[in-house]
Amino acid sequence: MRIFYYLCVVVLLQGCIDDYLESSPESGPSDSEELIGTPTGTAIGTESKPRSLPLVNSIADIQGRFVGAFRIGSEYTTARIAFNPDGNNGEGSLFVSTGLLDFGVKEIAIPELVNNLNDLSSLNFAATLQGNVRLLDKIPEKSWSSDPIQNRLMSLHYQDGKLLINGAIYYDAPGTDSDTTFRIETPSDLAASEVSGNFKMAGAQHLTKWTSPIPSDWQDELGSEYLMGAGPELAILSRLSIGPTLFTFAMDDLLIADNGDSITTTAVLDYPLETPLHADFLNHGGASGGENNDIFTAQSSPGYGFIVPGTRTYAVLGGSGGHNPVSNPYVGTMSDYANLNGTIFYKMEGERWTDNAGNVADGYSIYDHDDRGEFYWFYDLNDLLDADAPHTPKPYAYGYYSNFYSPEGLPSGKRNDVVSGSWDMANKLLYLSLPYVDRTYDGYSRNPVIVVLDFN
Repeated sequence: MRIFYYLCVVVLLQGCIDDYLESSPESGPSDSEELIGTPTGTAIGTESKPRSLPLVNSIADIQGRFVGAFRIGSEYTTARIAFNPDGNNGEGSLFVSTGLLDFGVKEIAIPELVNNLNDLSSLNFAATLQGNVRLLDKIPEKSWSSDPIQNRLMSLHYQDGKLLINGAIYYDAPGTDSDTTFRIETPSDLAASEVSGNFKMAGAQHLTKWTSPIPSDWQDELGSEYLMGAGPELAILSRLSIGPTLFTFAMDDLLIADNGDSITTTAVLDYPLETPLHADFLNHGGASGGENNDIFTAQSSPGYGFIVPGTRTYAVLGGSGGHNPVSNPYVGTMSDYANLNGTIFYKMEGERWTDNAGNVADGYSIYDHDDRGEFYWFYDLNDLLDADAPHTPKPYAYGYYSNFYSPEGLPSGKRNDVVSGSWDMANKLLYLSLPYVDRTYDGYSRNPVIVVLDFN
């Protein structure tokens, strides 16, 4: 039954071609567009006519805001973060998710930033303010498994003295679970705090990966002060968005919700399975001499989305792979959970299928082992607001980029995705989490790196 289900899912993806917009945007804007870098000195609260704001020209305009970085410390962690302006006696702190076996959170101090992009060992380590507290058993009303490894802590957000946490069942085969969010009532005392939830955000796992503030310029246009978003990070594609999303909601609804409450949201950007950002999810076209999928594949993983202050760009940072249009021995085959394998293939049961580096496939794999790396998607907010439906906008620019501390090469062939982010609104600082770049000796535990960007 499970095999039949997955075959149906992939066949549905292939069948979306007929209804999908045939032309794919180039990896960059047209010559007629007004494009400039993020204006120096533009603050998050700057008032202007948003529709006439410029677009971000390139990923370098965001990376140029770098002012320093630090490390969390060697541990097994998913490194989701939330800035706490009230933490560490008012100096500010970060809440950080812990390992998959914990479904927990701890709090760390923010050490002195080091502005050095060449030497990871020069970065200071953060001190722990509150140790890891497991949270799963504290949630009063939930549909999630009591076994932490069966769930995923997706993201954190601190608001008005409360810590909001989004989570999910990792393998929800029916795709029916609607629980998304719970609330830590006293984050200053994680161990003793009461917990409220779960709540049910409309859109479910289409929006649980990040929460970010909407600049004041755009709040009237979007009708909200905050946005949420996600991509296909979990199992079972039918319940996920096959592309980055943007949902708006009322933050007050989350702050006062009772256990089991449903929360209304509005989809501004969303790609359900029937209308994905690109229908050739395994890039069979690119591997067989047809249309190459250079925008979003089965290996794409959006990590954090935010509106770049002083612009009309909605930027989504993460990782991707399988975009290099080269053939391989598995192209066009049909394996257990895939129809028309392409640059990305699914292992054949009972067979020893490998990528071109000899690594045995244990699920979906990219044949070209080096065809993976950090990826960005830039959207024009005017396109989102003018769209007939949330799935019709396409990014005006997208592609691989070299992230902070990444190995050389584009793509790098390694994973150094942005997986989470959080704003210090008072100081216009954006914290981005890079958990994969600084691995420790055993190859599994790591020193997550937090980079800081200044938008003053």
